Order: sequence, then structure tokens, then C-alpha cells
Amino acid sequence: RVASVCGPAFLEQSLPLSREAPGLRLAGWIGLPTFSRSQADLQYFFVNGRIVRDKVVAHAVRQAYRDVLYHGRHPAYLLYLEVDPAQVDVNVHPT
Repeated sequence: RVASVCGPAFLEQSLPLSREAPGLRLAGWIGLPTFSRSQADLQYFFVNGRIVRDKVVAHAVRQAYRDVLYHGRHPAYLLYLEVDPAQVDVNVHPT
């Protein structure tokens, strides 16, 4: 399913991610620096199954890659965050 959304090259050039802490779980795939993009077209972030466009998350991911990407390049990622629904403001527009 990931390959159908992001393409088989993304799966071949990404690392799986899975972390848990009390009350939350983060899973997904992060692209290798060599798979950086000229556009931010392969950046997907889901919270409890809903896609979300969040500038804070996008900035945090860019900061994590800042020392390994050339200027003007964008990381590719597909991340799923699961948290207690009571901790999510459902009135915020998802995109």
C-alpha cells in the first residue's frame, strides 16, 4: 500500500520507523537523504488515521535532516502518529 502511494523507489530508499512512549505511538518510513526531493511532494503525516498538514511537524522533520540535505532539497516521509483522541483538537482543519 505504501508503494502505491509513494512509489516503490520510496520504499527501497527509506527506513522504517517505530517508536512508542506512554500515550503515543509513531510509526512510518523516513526517506534516506539520497532520496531527497526538489519539492515537498512526498511528505505525509497522519494523526489517528487522518492526514494532517502541520507546519510544526514539517519544520521538525526539516530540522532533523538539516545537516544531511543540500539547500533546496526536501525529505520524504510517511508518518503515522497515534495518540489519545482526547489530546487532539478535532476542530482544527486537517489540511
